[in-house]
Order: sequence, then C-alpha cells, then structure tokens
Amino acid sequence: MRQTSGTILIVDDDPAIRTSMSLCLHEIGYSVRTAEDGIEALMLMGDEVPQILLTDLNMPRMSGFELLALVHNKFPTVQTIAMSGAFCGDDLPAGVLADAFFQKGSSIRALFKVVEDLPSHSLQNVKSTPFWIRQDNQDRMDSSLSRSS
Repeated sequence: MRQTSGTILIVDDDPAIRTSMSLCLHEIGYSVRTAEDGIEALMLMGDEVPQILLTDLNMPRMSGFELLALVHNKFPTVQTIAMSGAFCGDDLPAGVLADAFFQKGSSIRALFKVVEDLPSHSLQNVKSTPFWIRQDNQDRMDSSLSRSS
C-alpha cells in the first residue's frame, strides 16, 4: 500500500460506521472528519474542503445522492466515493455522481483499495459560490458555505 496522507470527510448516519472507518483511515495517514448527514457535511466543507468525500447514499435530511450532486457541481476537485449496502459489487450504481463505489460490509482492505485507486487532484484555486439549502421549510443562504481563495 502506498504512503498516504490527505483529508477525508466521512458522511454516514450510523455513528459506528463513522467511527470505525475514521479510525482505520486515520491509522494509514489520513486526516479524517465525519458528518452524520449531507447538511452537516456541507457545513464542514464550508470551513475546509477535503480531498476525498466518502458518503453513504441513504441518510435522513439530505441523501448521499443529493450531497454528491452538490459536491460534483460546487467542489469539482473533490474525489468522491459513494457507499451503500443496498447495491452489490464494485461498480458504481447507475445515476450516482461519484468517482468510485464502496459496498458496505466489504473488508477494510477493499475500502483501502477504493481510496488508493482514486486519482489525486490538487485543491489549489478551489472556489465556490454560496448556495441555498432548504431546511425546515424555509429558504436560507448559508454564507459559511461560500469559499474564496
């Protein structure tokens, strides 16, 4: 396995999955942050854009499908990995905007391989404009999600 370092944001509504993946990826050299859903993930990305986003597809408030679509448009240099137990195999499910797929329940070695096989991108000159998040039936613009370099 290659020498690793970088930043990963793990998004999953199951705290046990967040904790176990975080510990394993930290052990091989990544700086890891976690979020329990897509809305929390976007808030964290307003502070610091990770190199890799690893997100569950089925979560409350904002699904991984929605999160991946937003990240794809607003943070195009972020490498994305979708994960789910509802899909089988190593292939990316149709319609999922991600660079790779990890099947929940697979081995930690399989996760390391998925992460290792991602092409690296530089985060230099990443800029994003503010965007709207609909929460509690009220529109609001979260200025903490704007990013300028």
